[in-house]
Amino acid sequence: APDIRSLIIILNFRIRNSGAVLLPTILTIGFLMVALGLAGSIIVLALNRSNFSIRLATAGLAAARAGIDDTYLRIIRDNTWPAVDCDVTRSAGDGNKTYDLTLGEIKVYICIKKETFTNEIKYTINSLAQGGFGAKRQLQAVLNANRTTHQVKTHSLNEIEF
Repeated sequence: APDIRSLIIILNFRIRNSGAVLLPTILTIGFLMVALGLAGSIIVLALNRSNFSIRLATAGLAAARAGIDDTYLRIIRDNTWPAVDCDVTRSAGDGNKTYDLTLGEIKVYICIKKETFTNEIKYTINSLAQGGFGAKRQLQAVLNANRTTHQVKTHSLNEIEF
């Protein structure tokens, strides 16, 4: 039979070494919780950024379309307008524009080239919308205006990729 001293030594050894595994376990669980929190934050940030860039691209496209529509109305009012052409083979921008619009935080540069024929005027319109964070969208429209009836028709409307 074991004596009381050997029992006390065995119990004392177990009590002293029972916390040896506790610290690494707590550190491992804490590390996993922090890693999961960081991973969740990164996923939420990526989803928010993609939604924000989609919203910016959509707003840019709508602003470029508003530039085309504004030009359409100006041509309907006066088909001798504009007096100055710009280079529609280049991208519309600050140095290459007929006029510009500001729609909220989005700047729209409109470049118009007018070709006059016997009974028709052909307008080529580039509308570049530049928003925040470098978001750009550009549309090109070709309009035909009858010189005698002043009727304006849209021949084509395309998005120009960068």
